[in-house]
Amino acid sequence: MRIPTFRRIAVVGAAATVTMDVAWTAWRLLGGARVSDKVGPEVLGRWTGHLRQGQLRHDDIRETPPLGNEAAVGMAVHYATGVALAGAYFAMLRMLKIKPSTPVALAYGTATGALPWLVLYPAYGYGWFGLREEPKGALIATSAIGHVVFGLGIGVWAKVFDPSGSRRVCTCLEA
Repeated sequence: MRIPTFRRIAVVGAAATVTMDVAWTAWRLLGGARVSDKVGPEVLGRWTGHLRQGQLRHDDIRETPPLGNEAAVGMAVHYATGVALAGAYFAMLRMLKIKPSTPVALAYGTATGALPWLVLYPAYGYGWFGLREEPKGALIATSAIGHVVFGLGIGVWAKVFDPSGSRRVCTCLEA
């Protein structure tokens, strides 16, 4: 068995995250839900900074005192999360002996949409699924679209960066 290649996983995870960010930006430009002040990199960076200080939950993260470099910290955490989720995807494929495919990656990406609904939004003070925020359902839609596209990105970029061109079980984890 070959040793997992972190670089390949990192490239696929980062590329899938870029794909998600481009889709979010396009959606907003086309008139999608206006929620960027609620979920942008500054918000994630603020939450991360306060998490390091021991505060997991906020009544409203936007009213929590700002910290330095929130946007940079938020972007770093966002992309690190994308890489970690890509690694988990490939580990899951290997463990379950499933061949990589775009439909499987799409389903996986869709499932990762539960992370903001059940972890981040409640921690930010937005409630489960972000339902305390107006307009109702906008945060659900935003994260759902983003995570579906993230999964699609994993599927597409895993094929692009598969040097063997094979569809063996989890070639992304092989050197």
